Amino acid sequence: MLLEKQNSPAGAVVGRFAPTPSGFLHLGNVFCSLLAWLYAKSRGGKLVLRIEDLDPQRCTRQSADQLAGDLEWLGLTWDEGAYVSADSESYFQSQRSAIYAHYFAQLQEQGLIYPCFCSRSELHAAEAPHLSDGRIIYAGTCRHLTQERRRAKAPTRATASMMATMRAKALSWGWKAVTLLCAAVMGFLPIN
Repeated sequence: MLLEKQNSPAGAVVGRFAPTPSGFLHLGNVFCSLLAWLYAKSRGGKLVLRIEDLDPQRCTRQSADQLAGDLEWLGLTWDEGAYVSADSESYFQSQRSAIYAHYFAQLQEQGLIYPCFCSRSELHAAEAPHLSDGRIIYAGTCRHLTQERRRAKAPTRATASMMATMRAKALSWGWKAVTLLCAAVMGFLPIN
C-alpha cells in the first residue's frame, strides 16, 4: 500500500507493509513487503511497518517479533512504525482500539453505520452468484432492522472486532468514502 501523508512533503512516497502476525512469515508476506520497499526506496520515500494484530486468538506478540526479525534478516527494513518509532506501540493496531471506538461512536451517532449479524457463510452464499463477474454484492440484510430486532440479535454478534460487524449505511459513497474514512482514522487525513 502506498500513501501520501498530509504532513509529508508534497509527492513524498510512503510505502506501508501491514502483516497479520498469525504465524510464520510466508512468501506472500515477503513479496508484498519487497514490492512496497522497492517502490518507496526507488522514489526516495520511506516504508512504514504496521502490525495488524486485531485478532488476539490468532495474533501474538511473539509472532510479530518473529515476523519483524525475519524481515530484518532479509534486509527489508522500515523507516517508521512498529519496533523503530518512538511511538512504536501505536503501530500495533490492537493498541489503537480506543481511537477506533471513538470514531465508530461518531459514525453511530451520525447514523452512518449499522451492526450486521450475518454469519460468514450467509455472506458468502449471498455473493456466490456474483463471483464470476468480480462483484461482491451485500444484500443489506441487516440494514433496516429495528432497534428492537438489533437488541434481540446482539448476543449472537461475533466479538472478535467491532469493525468486522459494522457496515456503512451510505453505500452510494462507494469505496472512496470508506478509503477516506480509513485514511482519516489512520492519521493520513485530518478529521474536523
